[in-house]
Amino acid sequence: GFDWDGCLASVEEYDPSTGEWREITPMRTKRRGCAAAVLGGKLYVMGGSSSQDDGVLTLSSVEVYDPATQQWTLLNDMTTPRSHCAAVSLEGRIVVAGGYNGYHNGGERLSSCEVY
Repeated sequence: GFDWDGCLASVEEYDPSTGEWREITPMRTKRRGCAAAVLGGKLYVMGGSSSQDDGVLTLSSVEVYDPATQQWTLLNDMTTPRSHCAAVSLEGRIVVAGGYNGYHNGGERLSSCEVY
């Protein structure tokens, strides 16, 4: 997400049994317009965009949150930088589809997908 100061790395977790939100360990990369999917009990976050001094950078980076260790780990990048894309876990893999290869107001729409 983002606020008036730029992109955020903060992450909140919802507990449906209490109806409460709480902050967990922030991501390693500040990003907005990213996609997320759960696989094997871990949260994967990929792509999005990040504010830079000279504009907006579309990201190809991927990171995973392990609730057992409460830590984020950077993984191999996607082959295509994507913001405002969609992700789903399917048959033990994560499929990332669509989005933009630049900031959504100035980037090209992507019709491709990749399996991570």
